[in-house]
Amino acid sequence: MSDDWQIFRGDQIKRSNIVWPAPPPWRQFPRAVAGRGRTFQADESEVRMVNAALYLRRPLLVTGAP
Repeated sequence: MSDDWQIFRGDQIKRSNIVWPAPPPWRQFPRAVAGRGRTFQADESEVRMVNAALYLRRPLLVTGAP
């Protein structure tokens, strides 16, 4: 399976070649907090779940220990 469609890869590398569609008019995004999540390492199943949510433009419910 090709990983070319993946936006999130869990490797902390920013990708500048991504063209995002405009968000829905009812959705407001807060400013990002610098430094948040720098030590998190996603496993392969988490990477697939995040990319599916991004690709489908749907929310992702994350549960479990912080």
